[in-house]
Parts: sequence; C-alpha cells; structure tokens
Amino acid sequence: MEDSNTSTQPHAYGGRRPFWNETLAPVQCSSHRTKRALDDRDVGEVPIVPLADVPTGSAACDPGGPGPYPPQLASARNAQRVVRTAWTTSSRYKSPRPDPMSPSSPLPFSTRSMTMASPSAAADSLVHVAFNSKATHFVAATATGIRVFSCSPLEHVFSKSSFASPDSSGSAGEVTSADVILSGHLVAVVFRESADAADSSGRSDKIRYWSELYRQMMSEDMGPSCRGVVRAVRHVGSHVLVAGEDKVTVHEMSRCGVKRTNGFDTGPNPLGLCALAQVDRGAQAFVLACPLPAKGEVQVRRPRGCRVDVPAHNSSIACVALSRDGRLLATAGSKGTLLRIFSTTDGKKLQELRRGADRADIHCMAFSPDSKWLAASSDKGTIHVFSVKVDLTSWTPEDGDNPDGPNTASAANSNQGWSRSFLSGFVQVPRYFKQDCSLAKFRLREGVKYLVAFSHEPHTVLIIGMDGSFYRCKFDPVKAGDMKQLEYRNFMKMK
Repeated sequence: MEDSNTSTQPHAYGGRRPFWNETLAPVQCSSHRTKRALDDRDVGEVPIVPLADVPTGSAACDPGGPGPYPPQLASARNAQRVVRTAWTTSSRYKSPRPDPMSPSSPLPFSTRSMTMASPSAAADSLVHVAFNSKATHFVAATATGIRVFSCSPLEHVFSKSSFASPDSSGSAGEVTSADVILSGHLVAVVFRESADAADSSGRSDKIRYWSELYRQMMSEDMGPSCRGVVRAVRHVGSHVLVAGEDKVTVHEMSRCGVKRTNGFDTGPNPLGLCALAQVDRGAQAFVLACPLPAKGEVQVRRPRGCRVDVPAHNSSIACVALSRDGRLLATAGSKGTLLRIFSTTDGKKLQELRRGADRADIHCMAFSPDSKWLAASSDKGTIHVFSVKVDLTSWTPEDGDNPDGPNTASAANSNQGWSRSFLSGFVQVPRYFKQDCSLAKFRLREGVKYLVAFSHEPHTVLIIGMDGSFYRCKFDPVKAGDMKQLEYRNFMKMK
C-alpha cells in the first residue's frame, strides 16, 4: 500500500500539508510568532521562522504590499478575522476596534500585548498629588499645570494648564510639586528651571503662589526663598515648612510676605520627609517632625527651641506623620514592616503596629482628626487602618510637667493584654505578639503610589493615586475586615 505521506511532499518550511498556513495569523510585526494548525500532526517538522523571512514595515501589515510573504504568515483575510475575534471577546476593551490592516495601527495577537484602556492612561503626566492639611481638598500636578479638587463631595474646583514666566517671556519652568492651602483657592507651586537652561550650576527651585480668586500669580516676594532643590512643601495655618535635600526651613506667612524663622539639618533627605502640625487653632505654636542625620532617628521641633530626638527604627526613615494636634508622631522604616507611634513631648514609644511580614515601601501615613486611627499605604497596594490605643484625654501638647506623657491603653482594653499578663510569668512572649495588626484593609493595584487621609465623616478614608484614581471607603470600627468602597472616580477625567 502506498504511504499516505508520499502523496504530499514536505514543504520547504516544514509540514506536509500545503494548506496548513491558512490557519495561521500574523502577529505584531515586532513579535514574529506563528501558530500551527491543530490538525497538522507533523509538529516536529516545523522549524522556527527565520527573521530574515519575515517582512517588516508597512509591507508586513499591508495586504496590498509588494510581498512576497512566507507561508508561515496567514492571508490578510484570516489575519483580520483572528484580530477581530480577539478584540471583541475581550471585555476590557471599550474603545473602537482599530483596523488591523492599517500600517499606523498595532496588530495585537493576544490580550497581553494589547494596549489596555486602563484608568492610568489619562494620568500618565501626573508628577505629584497631595492633600491639604485638613483633607478638604487635594491638588494634582502635571509637568505644566495643576488641578484642584474638593473631597466631600468630590468636585473639580479649578485647573491651570500652564504658567507663564513673570516677564511673560515663556514658561515659568517645570512643575515638580504643589500644595493646596486650606481654602482650596490658593496653591503653592514648585517650579524647576528647564533642563536646557544656559546656566544649570547653582540652580534653585522656586515656590510661587497661584491665586484662583485673582486669577494671577502672586509676586515672587510672597513665596519662601529657596536654595537648591525643593523636595516638599507643607502649609499649616500661617506656617510653611520647606524640605530641601539636606535641610528643612520654617517660614511664617503674613500679608507683607513670607519670613523665614528657623532652619534645621536633616542629612540626606531625597524623599522630602517632613510633617507639620498646628498646636492650637489661631495660635502661633506649631510642631514639626523631620529626620535627623543619624540613621533611623527623627527630630521633633517646637518654636520655643524645644527639641526631642526619637530613635525610631534601626533602618532609615521612610515616612513620618503627625496627628493634627501635634501630640503624636508616627514613623515607618525602610523595611516597612513596623509602624511606631511616639509622644512628641518626650519621645516615648506608645504603640507598635505591624503592617506585614514582607518588606514594603510606605508611601503615606495619616492620623484621623481625633487621633484614634492611623491609615497607611504602601507599594503592596493595600491600605491599612490601625486603632491608636493611646489615652490623650488628660494630656496636652504643652504639658511638659508630666514625665510619662500620654498613657497607653490599659491591658484589659488591648488585644494583646493576655500575652503580657498571663504568659509573662511562664514563658518569654515573642515580640510579634505585642504588636497590633490592622483593623481594616482595602486592596488596590500594586506598584502605584497612593496617598491616604481621613474624611470629616466618621470612619471614612480618602485615597488618591498617581494613576488618577480617587476612592472613598468606610470601615467598621468594631469588626475587623475589608473596608467598603463607597465611591470611585478617575479625577483626571473630570471637568
């Protein structure tokens, strides 16, 4: 009997069936992948397609091109059918289907190589986002302009797409960060000279104030004077805290301008770590926190010259936060596994919180207005809310006569009280069991920088991301578990 395989001679590129290439689909011209027909049994006879045999440029995607085309690539009709099927079966694509035969359009083959219509597509130009001191507004800055939003409810307040130089000769420079003042109509904008400036030596960033009420930039004398790069700016009441690369300066605002009052060395501070809180409403007293040159230490300063050094972590400081009344300090190290709460009066450690066992970069921490809760965000994409078990009812920020400072919560009210009272007499309790875990969590995308703050609404957390996302979530103060999402918006798409 004649062998059935002899009726068809082996093809030059492998395979014995001359029509097997009809089921193949061309891939993105840069991929050069091929797909074998399922009914072709001679799998071992199909080699990898040489790159030299694959056409490039418009000829590879244009059915009317000059060719010739190797048999490993399907006909244009089959290619169009495969691409349309892949596009319509994926529910993640909301945009109109492109023409796969157009030389200017990509030719995706799988959903992994397609351009996803993700929420971050509209926020690729974001360079900075920040809440104001009371979390009533937040600002989103691009390289050329700013957008200001109110938080409750979420509304677009105003936008400024570009800024002109003081002499109107061109751009004021590249926007690197911004901070919105409490009212939401005054914004401090940090400008950096363009990279093509003639003289880049001794370059200093500039802080200018944009007034939306007057629709103009305030005079340069009204802004804090800076030397070098500005890493962060904080506004609380009439005080301005400016963090540079190795120093923080405190300025006082008035109708006559901004006057510098103090400056403190921090050592290398590339993240611009600093925190500022006003002690009493309408008072001139404030509390600031920033790193010390020594590794893992934080300094707490007051206007009277009082200084408290806090040895917070064995690793470098990654994040600091102050309660709104300035009584509590929260710190996180570069490992990101532990958060600690200290008294700003004497630096005493009051509570230790465990975020997790894996290393993480802590992006933001924030106390609730009543200092009963602490929220934290990290690059792991999870927002944690911890219960602050510190009794502050009989303690004031200026109470320096109390050597013990605030009192920690009693063992009876603590989840770990049993370990210190019952087991301490028999075994050595591991340190892990003396650390409080988070009460509530909210999971987001990993790798995106998120900032957290507490709303004036009870047990409500606000989240803004560098991908343009805004979340409003609520947690149960008694029952541990995941937070409930109340709202989601892409604020970069709001008008």
